[in-house]
Amino acid sequence: MSSGTQYDPGAGRAAAGGMADSLFKNSPAARDMNEAMGRVKALGMSPRQLELNRRWSYYTATQYDNRRLNWNGRERADPIDHEAIASAGFLPPGYYDAGESMPIEFRRPTVAYHLVRVIVNRFTSLLFSESQSPRLHVDGDQDTEDFVSAMIESAGLWPAMIMARTHGGATGTSCIGFQFLAGKPVVEVHDPRWIIPVFEDRATWRLKSIEIKYQYPVERMDRETGEWEEVMYWYRRIIDDTSDTLFRGIPVGDGTMPLFWPEERAVVHGLGFCPVVWIQNIPVQDDADGEPDVWGIYELVEGIDAQLSQCHKGTLANADPTLLIKTASELGSLRKGSENAIKLPGPGDDARYMEIGGAGLKMALDLAGQLRSYALEVAQCVLDHPDTASRTATEIERVYSSMLSKADIMREQYGQRGVRVLVEMMIAAARKLSMPRAEAGGIVRGEIKLPMKIVRHDDGIIEQVPHRLGNGGTVQLKWGPYFAPSVSDAQAAAAAAGAAKGAGILGDEEAAKYIAPFFKVEDAQAMIGRIREQAATQEAALMASMGGGGFGGAPALPEE
Repeated sequence: MSSGTQYDPGAGRAAAGGMADSLFKNSPAARDMNEAMGRVKALGMSPRQLELNRRWSYYTATQYDNRRLNWNGRERADPIDHEAIASAGFLPPGYYDAGESMPIEFRRPTVAYHLVRVIVNRFTSLLFSESQSPRLHVDGDQDTEDFVSAMIESAGLWPAMIMARTHGGATGTSCIGFQFLAGKPVVEVHDPRWIIPVFEDRATWRLKSIEIKYQYPVERMDRETGEWEEVMYWYRRIIDDTSDTLFRGIPVGDGTMPLFWPEERAVVHGLGFCPVVWIQNIPVQDDADGEPDVWGIYELVEGIDAQLSQCHKGTLANADPTLLIKTASELGSLRKGSENAIKLPGPGDDARYMEIGGAGLKMALDLAGQLRSYALEVAQCVLDHPDTASRTATEIERVYSSMLSKADIMREQYGQRGVRVLVEMMIAAARKLSMPRAEAGGIVRGEIKLPMKIVRHDDGIIEQVPHRLGNGGTVQLKWGPYFAPSVSDAQAAAAAAGAAKGAGILGDEEAAKYIAPFFKVEDAQAMIGRIREQAATQEAALMASMGGGGFGGAPALPEE
């Protein structure tokens, strides 16, 4: 199809005679297709949103939900209909041979591996699991650092980042914002499928505003019939650099966009910036959306599902083998099964069960496994290896090097371009909210509600004091290693540092900084200070035990 040419699915049929096209337009299949396209159009989704929704369906394992035929080529029943048919004990009309001529690529697989979900969750665990989340530091301002730590803990930033990263890994884009509700910080994760962004700066993907718009169902009972029905409503919300506006839900009806949207609530935050951060999963220069974790393997995933479904179908058929009887004589009534015997009247007659050979099934399973390896290689995802238990952290990182290099890119995207920008926005908003302002003829100051700060004084007194913002400093993220070092790693590092220090290659500070990560020490300088203080204390005790604090005095002789 050449560029700029509009595709017409009926052109080929019209050229072939016109009659086939007329029959197709009036066929039940065409009516079903038009109805399905009408439902898609009624959703009000743009081509970009449809693409993101397609990507998301592979993560939620719903990519086959709209396929009408099952793997056997028959009408597919949803779970509720399936149970109803099983309870009734018979198939209603329409479920027999609904379309056995339909190619298998358009059928719903019986067995789905859901590899996309496995890959996305694997990368998410590398970034924001309990042991992998980064630590926030504010250089030169301990008060602000303590304030930020309490604020993100109260807002639930890290659980929210798991959800945001899942959206990004599945669709290519994450969108996360914040607000203060009655002084309490709240982090919000927005589904990128329903967002229409307006960028102030596309170089940094800084947002000017976002519009969130989608349809949601409301179940209600018909007062006349008593039947439950599902009515679709529009949800709409606009967040920009001055306000946050939520509109009332409006019935969808025929899918036409409403001309008037009544407001439900509007909050003027006056921050001067849109409190939402746009994050590309894997950066793409010329597109608002980034690449998902599984870019390029969707066809491989469907191929794996097809092979597994075909194996499942063949195995089920093999479990009920076909009886083959070789005889020229007439046979009367025949009963199959292990409890029945078959009597053949003529010499040379034979009866046996025909079973499918296992070679084809084994070949299909081997192909599915090979496709899985290809998919993981393209996605740069390495799943857990059983042979890494006895390896050092350095050896394990070599095994996972391809995946870790991709995870490093994601750390930059979700760390520097995501969490850091969001935290800086939250600090700016907290400062603005805490500033005194004129309101209702008086001066009021907003309050940020955070857990109290625990202070332990030198005299042992423990005090609870409010967190406060300092003068400010540079917000930095510090990521830990992907894999925790083993005891043997720590021992080897300590031995190497000691040998280098003894040979004069490393000084005290260099040796301490080298071994600090192996013992999960974040502040190497503080560790050096403690070591020196402990050494001085031990030296003073030794001097005191030798009499008078010096070497010149002789020990006193015991009295007779």
